[in-house]
Amino acid sequence: MCGKTDRGLVRDTNEDSFWYDENLGATIVADGLGGASAGEVASSITADMFRDIVRASLSQAVSVEEVKAVLSGSLSRAGQEILKSAGENPELDGMGSTAVCVCFRNNRWVIAHIGDSRAYLAHKGNMVQLTKDHSFVQNLLDKGLITPEQAHFHPYRNLITRHVGMQGGAEADFAVLEAATGDICLLCSDGLTGMLSDEEISAILSGDMSLGEKCEELIKKTLEYGAPDNITVVIAEAGE
Repeated sequence: MCGKTDRGLVRDTNEDSFWYDENLGATIVADGLGGASAGEVASSITADMFRDIVRASLSQAVSVEEVKAVLSGSLSRAGQEILKSAGENPELDGMGSTAVCVCFRNNRWVIAHIGDSRAYLAHKGNMVQLTKDHSFVQNLLDKGLITPEQAHFHPYRNLITRHVGMQGGAEADFAVLEAATGDICLLCSDGLTGMLSDEEISAILSGDMSLGEKCEELIKKTLEYGAPDNITVVIAEAGE
């Protein structure tokens, strides 16, 4: 596994957070909401809670359902902590975070997500998106009211409908799939996908580079395009 984050070329702060543990086969990317320090706080809470719960519980989780329970439990706890912190600190009111996380266990990828940070799978030169954005624009797409091209430039493309730290909680969506040796799973914030096309991302993931070099290249390409948002990527590869 490898991961990299960059503030981008416009934002004053980096409100993305990520964490991974190659030995546990687990990772998360979180993108904070709320502006200024609030977004940074929310994404840090989300990533830190995931880290702590995964370290404490994942080794005991054997079945897919048990792994899903660990992932969803960590995001639920993070949401509670975000609401608690916001209640105690008025300047943090309204903060929240997206989250996309994955665990590689028994030759399967188990993915959970809330919001519009995404997971992709690259397999033998082909790439598929594993998550569906929880967003206003995705709802328009699902109803056939706009095209994918229109969605990419829609003025409300950053308006999400579900996030960690929502009042009343937010349910994670899951994807579970078999992993073949050499398959690559990419987790990223929308700072990447807002600038690079799927074709550009796929070309980099399929290239003859190390995982670290692929992380660097994804960030570099986004910066070349102006990088108006924070950019975070984590790449994991399925082993034998």
